[in-house]
Amino acid sequence: MQRGLSRIAILLALIGMGRTQVLTPADSQRVGGAVVHVVVRGQDADVEPSGLVQHKLQKGRYVHLRLRLQTGPNTFKVVYLTPKGERRTETRTVVVFPSDHNRWGGKLATPHPNQRLDRSCRGCHKYNLDNPETCKDCHKDLNEQWDREDVHPPFDDEDCGSCHEAPRITREVCEDCHDFEEAVDHPHAPFATNDCMMCHDPHASSRNNLLKRTVPQLCAQCHTLQGYQEGVHPVARHPQQSQDLTCADCHNPHGSPYRYFLIHEPETFCNTCHEDK
Repeated sequence: MQRGLSRIAILLALIGMGRTQVLTPADSQRVGGAVVHVVVRGQDADVEPSGLVQHKLQKGRYVHLRLRLQTGPNTFKVVYLTPKGERRTETRTVVVFPSDHNRWGGKLATPHPNQRLDRSCRGCHKYNLDNPETCKDCHKDLNEQWDREDVHPPFDDEDCGSCHEAPRITREVCEDCHDFEEAVDHPHAPFATNDCMMCHDPHASSRNNLLKRTVPQLCAQCHTLQGYQEGVHPVARHPQQSQDLTCADCHNPHGSPYRYFLIHEPETFCNTCHEDK
């Protein structure tokens, strides 16, 4: 019996050692645009070769790295310290296409090293983005998105060029229409690194605010719910299991003047729902 328990303990330890702490990107991921957002759960992280890193941000238990990659396959190493202080290395290969088009599920072929990608894309780029029929010819996977519950107005109006004339979709493109309130004191890392599409679908969604997943499932991509359920969160089991409230009812997903992205100042926060507490 004791021997059996020992074997189980060793197996669990090996599984824990092999668990990846690099949350994004996935290995062999294909992206449109040269800037890639790397998120690591750990005490610290860096990338080899280090010249790829444009911006680094440590937010609590997570490290956000913004890399600039070249068109084609890019292989790099993510070197990090786990939450327990163990040094590990994970290798990622990310394939960069010369436009954001492939991100939405296009069937472009994977580029080979030294391939002249600009020449291979001329078949589409000779057309005018003001003509949505040009986009529909290739991007048939987008047709069903017009029937979703929440449709982005430019997409609903078939005005592809309002966003895609830019060489890359960034927060600056979104700010042409969306007036964001800057939260310089405590910005949420995806917002601070201009990665709106980490949480939002730019075309359409079956959820409000064009979210890719429901809250709190969306938050749980980076912020695991385990700590919340075990009582680490100051309001464990509340309000998730009462009144249909979600993370966004207490936290601003873009950022806040207050710690933990709270929507009200901590001293009076509870009183917004609970009087005289």
